[in-house]
Amino acid sequence: MLGFGRSSRPPFSSDPIVAETQFVESIEDWRKEMGLNEIILMGHSFGGYLSASYALRYPQYVKALILADPWGFPEHSNENKPDTPMPLWISMIAVLSQYVSPLSVFRVTGQVGVTLFKTLRPDFKYKYMSILDNPDLVYSYLYFANNSYPRYNPIKFNV
Repeated sequence: MLGFGRSSRPPFSSDPIVAETQFVESIEDWRKEMGLNEIILMGHSFGGYLSASYALRYPQYVKALILADPWGFPEHSNENKPDTPMPLWISMIAVLSQYVSPLSVFRVTGQVGVTLFKTLRPDFKYKYMSILDNPDLVYSYLYFANNSYPRYNPIKFNV
């Protein structure tokens, strides 16, 4: 998916409807480029949301749709405003997140990114203990898969 892993990171619109269309059309462009008449589309999380959006827009090309933990956005409502004010630090993070994505922060951390990731998500190590001799490699893999702009850049791990 565009903007993730080692894919290209084109600029997306700040308008959510336009950005969704950009993502969906990138899937359609890929399908055409591959010469596929029918696809089995699988999406996880945000990819699930976009897969469903694609299937709604182009049902004639979707043979099957697999959604794993898909998410979406609820309609904005002013009815359920909280009675207590939001703490300032949360408000500041919310404002900053409009301009800086978590992956862009991750990319500028350099080699500190692996340590930062271990600190912020210690639970990842435990998910892979049964299948990896060194579960800390998960952090390196996720960091290096998302830290740089896409280009051929072989990364060697000491396993």
